[in-house]
Amino acid sequence: MFDNMQDVQQVRVQRSWGDAPCKVLIVDDDAESLKFLEYALSRNGYEPIAARDGEEAIEALSKNRVDIVVSDIAMPRLNGYQLYQRIREKGLEDVHYAFIPVIFLTARGMDSDIRYAKSLGVNDCLIKPIPVKDLLAAVQGGVESSQVILRALEHQAAHNKCIRFNINGYEIRIDFTQNRVWCDNEELALTNREVLVLRRLAQTPGKVVTIIELVNVTHGLETDNIEAGVIVRPLIRDIRNKLKSAVGIKDGSLFLQNVRGRGYMLTPGSVLEKNF
Repeated sequence: MFDNMQDVQQVRVQRSWGDAPCKVLIVDDDAESLKFLEYALSRNGYEPIAARDGEEAIEALSKNRVDIVVSDIAMPRLNGYQLYQRIREKGLEDVHYAFIPVIFLTARGMDSDIRYAKSLGVNDCLIKPIPVKDLLAAVQGGVESSQVILRALEHQAAHNKCIRFNINGYEIRIDFTQNRVWCDNEELALTNREVLVLRRLAQTPGKVVTIIELVNVTHGLETDNIEAGVIVRPLIRDIRNKLKSAVGIKDGSLFLQNVRGRGYMLTPGSVLEKNF
């Protein structure tokens, strides 16, 4: 899989996207290759999540918000090509999946395989045995390119007059100028402060917003976590109740998640930022 173990211990790649560990979904039906990938990535500051084939990878994606996928091509049940297509299909429902970088690993150095992989749109295709420095450079490059796009989307959302996103097949639209929210064509009875909370969360979907920031948005207060929690929790509860009733979901935490000790995060099906 790698040239040698010494490479794993010596290589360090400088990361520039923040202090939080970058989650890498690694997919390979070869146990030894999977072990080496886990070791190399964890030794270099990444958080690897292992899957033994494409089906396990899809399950892992449903439970973890990963930053990049590194996958073998030839695997049982669901191969690398099929996995890539499934990820992009999920991108039609959740914008996060549309920008997950994918790197293929292959023991077959056939030009036709590499050309096909590139035609699909994968970020890179590495031929085994892979020098660790090449693996780490490819992972870092994939994450960096994805982060640039996501930051651009966040900047655009911050200046938009309207944001649309999907939950369970229903379109939710937040109108910034009127401070109102619609589910399809029906207006939802959210209070002004509830709209402000939902608007702030929708500007950075898939990212945690602290309760201190939320209470600053809704009340203009500078306070501590305890007081902020007392103020924000009822707003979150009411938003969940109103949205889940509108879209037919029993558990509001599926789309408005509490990230314990940090804050709240909106995980809609799809975010389509537009200026009006």
